[in-house]
Amino acid sequence: MKRIICPYCFEPNATGRKCDACGERLPPQLDGSEMMFSIIGSTESGKSHYIATLIGQLYSQAHRFHWSCCALTDETMNLYDERFRKTLYDNKDVIVKTQSRNVREHRPLIYSLNFDNGAPPVTLVFYDAAGERFSNQGDMKKATKYLDSSSGVIFLVDPLQLGSVREAFVDSGQGGESDLPAVPLSDGSVSNIFQRLANVLRAKEKTRGRVQTPVALTFSKIDALRFLLTDESPVYLPSFHRRRGCFCYSDAARVDEHLRSFLAAFDRNRELLNHMKHFDRCACFGTSALGQNPKSNRQKLRFPPRPMRVLDPFLWLLAEHDRIATVD
Repeated sequence: MKRIICPYCFEPNATGRKCDACGERLPPQLDGSEMMFSIIGSTESGKSHYIATLIGQLYSQAHRFHWSCCALTDETMNLYDERFRKTLYDNKDVIVKTQSRNVREHRPLIYSLNFDNGAPPVTLVFYDAAGERFSNQGDMKKATKYLDSSSGVIFLVDPLQLGSVREAFVDSGQGGESDLPAVPLSDGSVSNIFQRLANVLRAKEKTRGRVQTPVALTFSKIDALRFLLTDESPVYLPSFHRRRGCFCYSDAARVDEHLRSFLAAFDRNRELLNHMKHFDRCACFGTSALGQNPKSNRQKLRFPPRPMRVLDPFLWLLAEHDRIATVD
């Protein structure tokens, strides 16, 4: 009999309606065949905005990709409406930084994705963990316990936190340091968190070699890099995935190659490129949850979110697990 992973504490359970470990009531749709994906990143990498618009895209693009998305709990529906939909789409406000001590903000959003082609459904557990929780190996392991049950990871990177990009931003006249996101302290740097991710996944897989879990290295806020990347950059071109209603490997390869070249030019010491070698399956993606770059948490959005390629890394994870159709 398959054991159910609790989406609240991520402990395995005997088949039942209540978690043996934390006592939470489990959604009745869980049967032990679930496949979970994790979304992590440093402070101010845009996790909240990414989660908000990704969920929106799961619904709005359902007809194109031949799936249906359904929230599995009333709490999920209410939390998404209050924290995400009303804030971004109704009020056109940015979502304030996730607070590490706010218990309600850390409640998971639980969805089921069901496919018209008969592929096994995927249970999606979105857990908006504060970036500070990734500042050391012990805290990261505790805060991201769901990594032990993850079939894939979307690792968000704000390119505006990279030193060379920040210098180019200021030198180009795009704005000053006050217009840029804060740079995490050394313990919470993008490079260090990426290394810790590899270590946690190696421990999960009980290996000293390359990590087998697929990891999508995803640059958020890619719209803010137009001063460095030309409009002909594949990240700004229409998504072939959406056009074809499936995952297009040639489109993904063009984006991956382009962003690796970007890293080679602007990531000092090529730290992220070197860390990517820890993973057997790792691909680069560029997204923008908002389609605009607000300069502070107090600024209203100029227009409702216009997501750019938000689905791409998620589609890749589905394709890596044979859940959706693919083309070359």
